[in-house]
Parts: sequence; C-alpha cells; structure tokens
Amino acid sequence: MSKELSASNQPLEKVFSSDYQLTIPRYQRPYAWTADETMQLLEDLQAAAPLGGEPYFLGSIVLVNTGGAEHDVIDGQQRLTTTTILMAVLRDLAATDSPKLAEGIQSYLADASKAWKADAVVTPRLTLRPKDAEFFKKWIQTPGQIESLISLTDNAAPTDSMKNIRGNARALYVALQPLGADAWEALFEFLLERTELVVVTTEDKASAHRIFSVLNARGLDLSPTDIFKSDLVGAVPFDKEDSYADKWDQAEDAVGRQEFTDLFRDIRTI
Repeated sequence: MSKELSASNQPLEKVFSSDYQLTIPRYQRPYAWTADETMQLLEDLQAAAPLGGEPYFLGSIVLVNTGGAEHDVIDGQQRLTTTTILMAVLRDLAATDSPKLAEGIQSYLADASKAWKADAVVTPRLTLRPKDAEFFKKWIQTPGQIESLISLTDNAAPTDSMKNIRGNARALYVALQPLGADAWEALFEFLLERTELVVVTTEDKASAHRIFSVLNARGLDLSPTDIFKSDLVGAVPFDKEDSYADKWDQAEDAVGRQEFTDLFRDIRTI
C-alpha cells in the first residue's frame, strides 16, 4: 500500500481520542441524517451489544491528515456527527445519577486535558462545517444542553442541518431516557470498545476526493450534487475554497437540500 494511503480498523475509543482532531471542511455537504437513519443506528447498536465479543462495524471514514493529529473528514461526517450526538445524549441523561459516567463521556467529546488552567480552551474532538460548528459546540458538545436543544423552535435552528441535529437528539433522548443508568453505561462502553470504523487516511487531498467519489458507505446515499460539490470545490485553488463553498451553501440553503438536487436535475434535462 502507498505510503500516502493507509487503512486500519479502529474502535471509536481511538477515533474520539487525542490521536485525532477531526474537522468537517466547509465544502462538504450539510449534516443530512434524519431520525430514520439515527434510530436505525441505535437499533443496530442495541441489537449487536448482547452478542458477546463480536464488534459492530460502523462503516468507513476517509481522512486527510493536515498535520499532527489534525484531519479533515472527506467521508464519514454523518456517522461521526450522529455518534457524537448519541454520546452527548447519554452524557446528559447520566449527569444526575452517574456524574462520573457523564464526565467520562464528555472527555470523548472534547479535549479538556488542561481544563484546570484559567486560560484553558476546550477543543471539540469533532468540528463541523463553519456554518454549523458553533451551534453544534453549544448544544451538543457542551454538557447539560440536550434538554434545551430538543425544545428549540425552528427560528433557533434555521438550517436543515441544525434541524437534523435537534431532531436526532430529540429522537435519541426519547428512546434512551426510560432505560436507566445501567443501560446507558453499557451502551456507551459498547460504543467505545466494540464499535469499529475502518479509518482510511491519506496526506493527498486529491486521492481522498477520488475515494470519496466512489466509496459506498452505509447510511444516507450521496446525492449527485454532493459528489459534484466535492469535485468542484476540491478542484479549485486552496485560497478560493471558502469562497466557492460559501456561495454553494447560500444557494442550497435558499431552496433546501432536496430542491437543490431537483434544480440540478432540471438544468441537466433542459
């Protein structure tokens, strides 16, 4: 295998550790999983958990190493984002009855290794696209916010991706709340230790985009516009990526994700 490309099977305990600082580039599609995909993931995890030592395969992610632990997520943001939401819900549910469990879960959502310092900066393990990053950090990666998040109005969650974050957190909270502390701890341990991803890493951005275009991953299929966006923005000079991605996002947000795909279909037909 090329030195520029490596692939390894890794548990989530490794992926959500100081070994990886994960960032969703702004040219990526918005967070698109709905409650359907999210609840299917939860059901799969709950079904796999009692099966002894057999790990649950979550799929694959494609990363570009941009230096040290910093990696751009080229493919896999839906799984990584949804898993982060799931852990955040477990953290807030456990906060009252199992504060140590809640603290432990939070350590996998954000790096607070120097939290005792007055000027310490808590760094999220996963940073979403700039348009969604602050929303995600405030409502998901900050402890104690889930109950407030799930009651937000549409005005407070104006984009489709923010609505999906809120809706998926709500669905998970409703499903998990009745289970109790022992079940929450067991599910979290299963996530960490027996849920695995194939992590494909490269230092070559063009190679990562080629993999992204052809990789068939479990979950919500890429639309033609998702692939076109990745190819288009990934091909422009680095200093113009933000500008191109911003223009694309403005157009997509103006009409909605599905309608944007329909627009490209109609243009092609014309």
